[in-house]
Amino acid sequence: EHPRISALDVSINGHTGRFYQHPILNYKMGNIRNAFYPEYSVDTITIELPTRDFVSGTNHLVLTAIDEPSPGDQPTEAGTPVGNSGVCYDALELEHQPARKFDPRQLSASVLPTIYYRNEDGQLQEMVDVFVRYHEQPRNGKVELAIGGKTYTQALPADRTFGEQRAQFAVPEFKGVTLGKVTVAINGHRRSFSQELK
Repeated sequence: EHPRISALDVSINGHTGRFYQHPILNYKMGNIRNAFYPEYSVDTITIELPTRDFVSGTNHLVLTAIDEPSPGDQPTEAGTPVGNSGVCYDALELEHQPARKFDPRQLSASVLPTIYYRNEDGQLQEMVDVFVRYHEQPRNGKVELAIGGKTYTQALPADRTFGEQRAQFAVPEFKGVTLGKVTVAINGHRRSFSQELK
């Protein structure tokens, strides 16, 4: 119902994290001709809320839709793209799981090739998104993507205390199935993840 897929900022008593939607097209409506419209896609975002950010008594949980620049944005006369933030949802659920323990060092990562390409020095570069999810503020963090015999590195900003970061890399165009390896280093510890890309 919006022209772009907004990110979701989650704030707990002023401690903020960001999460991204990864919608999957839904063909259950039976309207195959229009199934590519965003309103025919669905996603579920599952978030572990840091217990360290809660206080005794009243807590404030705030959800805010955020538009981030995308490769297809056209700048306005003011030089910035026009946003239209919004998240339409069916339900929100808050669940307490006393048997589980919040692990501040937990890390995960996933790689998602986009539909965007860039021409650099006569070579076609494919834009690849790497999503890193973490439970602690990356005071000193970076993400590495190894693909096609080359390694690309970006620093992780320290502006969020938990959540996801999206790092975008321009890599040489690949065809077929290619193996990508992501290594995430945050505050002195690191983990590696491998994923097949198509």
